[in-house]
Amino acid sequence: MPPRQRIAVTIPAGPKLQDTIDLVKWAEANGYEDGWMSDSGPPDSLTMMAALAAHAPTLRLGIAVVPVYSRTPAVLAATANTLGQLMPGRVVLGLGSSSQTIMDQWHGVP
Repeated sequence: MPPRQRIAVTIPAGPKLQDTIDLVKWAEANGYEDGWMSDSGPPDSLTMMAALAAHAPTLRLGIAVVPVYSRTPAVLAATANTLGQLMPGRVVLGLGSSSQTIMDQWHGVP
């Protein structure tokens, strides 16, 4: 049997965190099950995920691609562990290499 499809909302990274909080509250109240964002900053998507979890207690939150070269493996693991404790079963982190522009120009990683 194929996996059940879920209804998701895209969470844009806006300049005002309150606007993003209002969006996830609305999404959860209107039957959305997942919220997906990118890690193309600012704001920091992992920190934003923690904040959003407190305002949408049933929404599963995911980041499509967390660039593995922008954080050390230990920091990324610790952050994922903390998010998992804050929102058990509701964290999805896609890991990837990102793009040359993001890594070179934003993070200074050649």
